[in-house]
Amino acid sequence: MRYQYKSPGSYDLFSWGRPRPTIIRSLIIINLALWILVTLTGTERMLFPVFGLVPRLVWSSLMVWQPFTYMFLHAGFWHVALNMFVLWMFGSELEREWGGAAFLRYYFITGVGAGLVTTLFNLNSTTPVVGASGAIYGVLLAYGLAYPNREVYLFPGLFPARGLNHQPPYPPVRDGHRLGLSQVGMALHLVPPRPAGGQPPAGAPDRG
Repeated sequence: MRYQYKSPGSYDLFSWGRPRPTIIRSLIIINLALWILVTLTGTERMLFPVFGLVPRLVWSSLMVWQPFTYMFLHAGFWHVALNMFVLWMFGSELEREWGGAAFLRYYFITGVGAGLVTTLFNLNSTTPVVGASGAIYGVLLAYGLAYPNREVYLFPGLFPARGLNHQPPYPPVRDGHRLGLSQVGMALHLVPPRPAGGQPPAGAPDRG
């Protein structure tokens, strides 16, 4: 995989010697570990209504933790695998540029914000919503704003994408995840300014 710039030069996603995105790595480990645990124990039916996002229960039963915990549950292998791939692919570079604390704050605010907007637009829904898709769309938004002219090749010679025109290679668990993500991130001015000249900081790697 290789990031392609409009300006000369590019760099490999798998180059050695760069700071490792520890927040991204921790999020991926937690999400994968929880998915494996839930899958092996077969506890989806028990956990999803309690720790997934059930809009009606958030306000009627005061399950106020759900807009946070739903981000750590996933409905299947491809759901968690593709979410974590996009997080690694596009989030790593943002974490290196912003710092771990700022990235984690942005990740949770966009993820929780997407959950709250989903709840607001589906107040009487009793269908559990699970997955980190809301936060992942927030990461894609931030990446597109930070690098609007960058072309990304997910595989050598295949699937070029540029800036905000990039779309994730999978649908969200529910379209409600995407509602208001732009407003959540931009209204709070969470996206740090892009470095002068549009180039990544020295030593900055991929984004994943």
